[in-house]
Amino acid sequence: MVVQNSHTLLARSIHWSFILLYVYGIFKQVNELDELEDTNLLLFEI
Repeated sequence: MVVQNSHTLLARSIHWSFILLYVYGIFKQVNELDELEDTNLLLFEI
């Protein structure tokens, strides 16, 4: 069975770049939720 490449290297690179950025954003947001336990930091941010 031969699998045909349906997308170019550029398209695949862009696709995976956005996925990695999305995962990185989720990871950063989860870390920031831990910081919200500090009420002084929360008041400073507001």
